[in-house]
Amino acid sequence: MSESRVSDPGRTLFTRILQIAALNAFAVAQPVFDRLGSNPEYLRLEDFSGIAIGTSLLLFLLAIPVATLIVMAILKSVKCPKSADLVFATVGMILVAVSLNIVFRWLQWRFEWRRVGIPDIALFFAGFSLALGCGWMYRRWQWPGQILNVAAIGIILFPLSLLSLSAMQAEILGITPKSSSTTHAKNPVPVVIVAFDGLCGMSLLNERHEIDAVRYPSFARLAGKSTFYRNATTVHSRTTQAMPAILTGQLPDMSKLSPVESNHPNNLFRLIYDTNQYDMTVFEPVTRLSPKELRQLDQTLSFTEQVWQLSGTLTRVYLNTSMPTEFECLQPEIPLSWYGIVEETILQERPSRGLVAYSWDAEHGLQVAHFVRCLQKTEKPGFHFLHVVIPHDPWSHLPSGKDYSVNSRIFEHAVGTTGEIGEYWADDELFVKQGWQRYLLQLQYADRCLGKIIDQLESTDEFERSLMIVVADHGMAFIPSQERRKPVSENLPDLMSVPLFIKLPGQAAGEITDRNVETIDVLPTIADVLQMQLPSIVDGASLVDQNTKERPRKSMYCDGSEVMVINPDFPQRFSYVDRMLATFGSGSQDDRLWSLDTIPELVGRQLTEFKSGDPSPWKCNLEHGGGDLTPRWPNFVPSYFTGHLTGPKISQPVQIAIAVNGRIGGTTRTSTNSDMSGSMGALLREEVFAERPNVVQLFEVERFGDTFVLHKMSFTSLDFTVRSDSSSASDDP
Repeated sequence: MSESRVSDPGRTLFTRILQIAALNAFAVAQPVFDRLGSNPEYLRLEDFSGIAIGTSLLLFLLAIPVATLIVMAILKSVKCPKSADLVFATVGMILVAVSLNIVFRWLQWRFEWRRVGIPDIALFFAGFSLALGCGWMYRRWQWPGQILNVAAIGIILFPLSLLSLSAMQAEILGITPKSSSTTHAKNPVPVVIVAFDGLCGMSLLNERHEIDAVRYPSFARLAGKSTFYRNATTVHSRTTQAMPAILTGQLPDMSKLSPVESNHPNNLFRLIYDTNQYDMTVFEPVTRLSPKELRQLDQTLSFTEQVWQLSGTLTRVYLNTSMPTEFECLQPEIPLSWYGIVEETILQERPSRGLVAYSWDAEHGLQVAHFVRCLQKTEKPGFHFLHVVIPHDPWSHLPSGKDYSVNSRIFEHAVGTTGEIGEYWADDELFVKQGWQRYLLQLQYADRCLGKIIDQLESTDEFERSLMIVVADHGMAFIPSQERRKPVSENLPDLMSVPLFIKLPGQAAGEITDRNVETIDVLPTIADVLQMQLPSIVDGASLVDQNTKERPRKSMYCDGSEVMVINPDFPQRFSYVDRMLATFGSGSQDDRLWSLDTIPELVGRQLTEFKSGDPSPWKCNLEHGGGDLTPRWPNFVPSYFTGHLTGPKISQPVQIAIAVNGRIGGTTRTSTNSDMSGSMGALLREEVFAERPNVVQLFEVERFGDTFVLHKMSFTSLDFTVRSDSSSASDDP
């Protein structure tokens, strides 16, 4: 019976290829379409032509069926029907296995199977086993083939579904939703907007709930000449939703997750551009809301090169998201441009007007310096917008402006975090505090950047007459055993509160207000000051309109459709300040920002003051830090250390001292979390290091009452080549 089914005349070459095409649509095309549909920002960044995009998508939809057709037709023409049947069966079962694997991966994500110990590789082999069973059923009965015939409708439906997205219509077909009307500003004053990323507004406050002028003098300086909205909150904890809310005045629309202009046609950039009254400079490295007309870089790739590059990127993305995590070593690297990171090859020219391209995860100092140079008087009033991704992680900046991490990258999880993308803080309070410390130090660097912007505006006499707005998209949470970015009741003070400073043209005196304000109020406030009619209704309200009624609630949108409604006074926001002051003090009272050493009485003392014991049984594999630390460039300080101890099983945290040039610069310990046993991290003060090769030594610290014994610990380093050093703890290097 099985053989009769194989030779069933109803299963012609055409129907078999149709069935292969149906399987390919589910196994390959739809996953690729889904990935691309959720990331149109990549297409906007690379500026591929619509024809190149369409051709690439057709390759994923038809390449495998057409190749199978050609091979089977050739085999049949040379009288090898069994070989043709074997090709059909092999391709079909592989596609079935891949389809089942994709279904299993979705179920694994939906029901969190990994947390109950079900590995990816088990699901992978289960899919292939079931595919063999499906092949047996296909040979035995006709109904599996009939199901595939019906499923072939996916060949048409999946592309149509992709094209139903407004972002894809814009990129492939060139259909771009236009702004509702041409706008005109009756009061076209200069506009300067600085949007920080991941900045909790409460982190700026001292014990009096005022701006901490010692730690953040530039924010305090701005507060003295602007209105500080101390009760300002974001409406989303993700930049891709929070920034569009600022730029459109609209609450997040969860059906439009991609931050591209086609999803948000009435955004601030488009409205200002359409007035034709401003010279615009836009530094926006994350969203793609800026009008295409502002783009300064032209596409230089040929049609063939565009198809090759896009198809290659989508193939890499498909393999990375479809293969089991156990096959990580076989997964090809995804180009950084897929994550919105600008490749250096397209940064050959950085103009002073239009859309300025930078990568969001690096070169923050260069971005700010470039932005400052753009703050010049022009024939038309200037519209200057800077979105700089600080104090958001990766944390790598010291308040002085120097960097301490040469390997900072978006895929590097903060020490002490768990989850696939480091989205949870583990329960080790020290590691959470270390992350918080690095965050606050980077916030001081952000303050330094803000000071340079204000200095430039004042030097060009633009500060007094400009509308200046400083805001942030969302906050960042630092609570043990809690989410870092997903809103829950415990972390709302960390995530919702954002700074909002609005300096009106001519404003000279500062003011603090606790009125209920949300980031969706920024756009209507700008429109009100510029006397510009908005083309559509917005959810926000002008903060300078005295007739505006105060909003009776706060809203926080979460990933998905959930919305959290908060009391408008939001008194719990000050709990962040209480926790911060209890840990780090303030700039003017009990400053303990550098107080995380586990054995503080050792810090600053010479190694010669201590007794040396036998070498430690543990070895430290350092990911940051090293032995022969020669400053790589003038702006670099090698003060950050992370690593993992190997050796005997760790029953209790190991105390570690880090010595630099013969003096102990800091102390730390391994994690108390059983899943992170052996992990360590520490950030040392920059003055510990000399402007020459620095010799670093690690020691296990053993305590006997008031006496300490140092056991030298060997280590390797990924950051630098370690200089071998045979000196003991009592030797003076």
